Amino acid sequence: IDKLRARSVLQRAGAVTVPMATKTVQYARQTGDPTASWHEEAAAVSATDPTFVTASLTAKTIVCRTQVTLEAMEDSPNFGEQLSAAMFGAMAAEMDRAGLHGAGASGEPDGIYGQSGVLTVAGVGTPTNYAEMLSGLKALLDANNPLEPVNRLAIMLPRSWLTYQGLATGISSDNTPLERPQALRGTEFLVTSNVLNTLDSPADNSTIFMGDFSSVIMGIRMNPSFKVLQLDTY
Repeated sequence: IDKLRARSVLQRAGAVTVPMATKTVQYARQTGDPTASWHEEAAAVSATDPTFVTASLTAKTIVCRTQVTLEAMEDSPNFGEQLSAAMFGAMAAEMDRAGLHGAGASGEPDGIYGQSGVLTVAGVGTPTNYAEMLSGLKALLDANNPLEPVNRLAIMLPRSWLTYQGLATGISSDNTPLERPQALRGTEFLVTSNVLNTLDSPADNSTIFMGDFSSVIMGIRMNPSFKVLQLDTY
């Protein structure tokens, strides 16, 4: 599990892993705040309740199978290290993709994208400045999130990273890099190829994820296990 965490962008962003003693674990998720009001002496106090819904963590199984000859194993002293690193890297990448874009079907868990209550800034097009990222922060602030955790980092494709790195002032013949707004100066851009870029037509749109990623919970049912399969073709 520690090796998977080390390779996962979502883990670096602050997503929380929790042990699951059973196949399904129930969590409460808050979707609305109570309302505070001023009170006059002897007046009745009306109750306003926060809104909670039940979120279920249901265990799924992620697998990675590789096939190798006996000669390769015997002739390469570091083969085991290379194989485990490759398999852990592949599984960590797929866990990131599912954590961001998981459909909750075909055996994979739900991801952040498309979840109810997740705020969006749509129709961005090719960014020419940081206005859309600031709009995303405003949406999070409007939902009573403090600025500090939600502007700490953003998860994006290498293509999106390159676009923002290449922003210029826009003044004619001036390629001076465009300075980030104050609210984004400390924002770390986490780059991963596991953000989908097939979200719309034409199929080249992608998403930048911002927010407090400590609210993302990833359940762990059991530690990874290795099984050696003896196949009749090898």
